[in-house]
Amino acid sequence: MRNKIEIVSKKEYSTKDLTAACEAVNLSMLNALPNSMSTTGVSDDFSMRVSGQHSRFARIQRIRRIGRSAAAVAFALLISLSAVLTANATVREAFARWWKEVFVDRVVYYFEGSPDVQTLSGFSLGWVPEGFVLEDSYYEENYGNLFFTSSGRMLTYEYSILGEIDAVDIIGTEDCELIHINEKTFEYYQDPSGGSNIMMWIDDMDGFMHMLNGDLSQEELVSVMLSISHIY
Repeated sequence: MRNKIEIVSKKEYSTKDLTAACEAVNLSMLNALPNSMSTTGVSDDFSMRVSGQHSRFARIQRIRRIGRSAAAVAFALLISLSAVLTANATVREAFARWWKEVFVDRVVYYFEGSPDVQTLSGFSLGWVPEGFVLEDSYYEENYGNLFFTSSGRMLTYEYSILGEIDAVDIIGTEDCELIHINEKTFEYYQDPSGGSNIMMWIDDMDGFMHMLNGDLSQEELVSVMLSISHIY
């Protein structure tokens, strides 16, 4: 449309004049509206959790040899609630819900909710195979990560309260061997390529997940698992 002349109250206004007047009225109306959005800031607790999760992720990536082992482990460490919906899942009720699904060449553990743990808990290993030396360790409230090495071999021990992890993805194998000792059930994944093997222990009573990932035999991993003890 060209800039034609409009006749209003016997006065001539161009389309440009009317557009400018409408914009001014609209702006005035918008400024007069009440502010329904309250000013909120990020809480200190949220900021600390974000920083902790970022540090944890960076630390895991630094010490875990992703790619060397076919049975690699991928973590989904999220602060928000998990939105995963699954079918044919085995669900166990304890302090927190957890279940796992088996796919081709992978197994995914899902965690939901928060266990009813009132005090901080930490764990350590009472035994590791001869020659292994602790190279690095990290503790954060109800989470810990220990990294051992021995002449090119490695062992990572990681534990976490169930409410701090949304998913653990074991990639490279779907073959799980259950090992029952007393009232404990360990889940063993052997790396088909001959690299690192994985052993999981989800302690429903305490509400913690324990995981070993290393160049150890099944018997050695069981011995390490049985040596886990509280440090506080």
